[in-house]
Amino acid sequence: MFNMLNNKNLAVYGEEVTSGGILGHLLWYTVPEQDITREKIKNAIVTAGIDQKYVPMPISPRDAFRRATRIPVPRGAEKTAYLIREVGLENGVLRHIVREAKVDGSTGGRRLEYRPLAALQITDDNPSVNVDILDYSEMDDECRRIIDQVRARYDVTRDHYDASAIRRMVQQILSACKPIAVRPSGGVHFVPQKYEATVYAVAELFPKIAGEGQFWFLPVIDAANQREMVAKSLDNHVETEAAAIVAELGRVIKGRQEVSPTLTEKYVRRVQEIAASVREYEDLLETKAITAKSHLQLAEQQIRALLLSDAISFTAAPQQETIFDAIAV
Repeated sequence: MFNMLNNKNLAVYGEEVTSGGILGHLLWYTVPEQDITREKIKNAIVTAGIDQKYVPMPISPRDAFRRATRIPVPRGAEKTAYLIREVGLENGVLRHIVREAKVDGSTGGRRLEYRPLAALQITDDNPSVNVDILDYSEMDDECRRIIDQVRARYDVTRDHYDASAIRRMVQQILSACKPIAVRPSGGVHFVPQKYEATVYAVAELFPKIAGEGQFWFLPVIDAANQREMVAKSLDNHVETEAAAIVAELGRVIKGRQEVSPTLTEKYVRRVQEIAASVREYEDLLETKAITAKSHLQLAEQQIRALLLSDAISFTAAPQQETIFDAIAV
C-alpha cells in the first residue's frame, strides 16, 4: 500500500501549502520478503504507466540456483553445523553441503573438521539440480533435508524474483528523479517537484509488487528552512558519492590495475550524473551549490590522476582531452 501524508503543516512549521509552493517530496518505503513472477511485475508496471525498461531481466538458472542455496542452514547435533559452499565450475554452479564438527585434536583441545557430504550442481546444458553423495558413510538426515529444501526452493526461484530484486527495480525507477538522502543513515530521500508524476506512478505500482510493503511520500513546502535542508542534504549526498569514487579510483591506481575504456567511461559517467544533479538542484534552489561542487571536483581530480598515471596500463588509449571536457565541473 502507499500513504500520501498531505497535512498542510507537516512539512514546515506553521506554513501552509499554496499553489506552486512545493519544492518536492520526501519518500521512503519498505519491501518485505516475497516471491513474485516477471509477468506480474510487467503487468503492474504497464498499469502504472512506467517505462517497461525497468522490468527486471529474465532470471538465469545460475542466479536462481544461487538464491535457492542461500537458505538458512540448521545446526546439527551438539558441536556440529552445516554449511553450503561454492566450488568453481566453468559451465554452471557447483555447491557442496559441508558438515562442520568440533573434534578432539591430536595434541589435546578441540579443532574444527569440515566434511563434504553432498554436491549440488546445475550446468548451462542441464539446469536441473543434480545431486551427488560424496560420503555415503557420513550422510545423515539433516543433509537430506537440506537437499530437499534446495530442490523445493529452486522450483520457486527459477521463475520468481525476491524482495532484493524489487528494491533494486524501485531504486532504478526513482534514480531518474535525482533523489538525495536526507538522513545520514539513508532510507529517506528527497526528490524535486518536477518528478511528482513518477512518485505517484511508483505509489500506484507499489501495492501490486511489494506485498505487505508500504510506500510513503510527504510534500516539502517551498520555504527558507526547507531550502536549507535540501541544500545541506545535497552537499552531504555529493560528498558521499564523490568520496566513494575517489576511494575506488585510489584502489585502482594503487593496485596498478589494467584499465579498460569501459571502466574509464563508467567513472566519467558517474561524475557527469552527479554534476547534472547539482545543476538541477541549483536551479531548484536558485543558488550556487559551492560546497557540493568542491566535493565533486575531488572526484574529477582523481579521474585526471587515473588518466595521467604512469602506473596504469590502458587496454586502449583514452581520449584524454575529450574526457577532461566531459568531467569539467
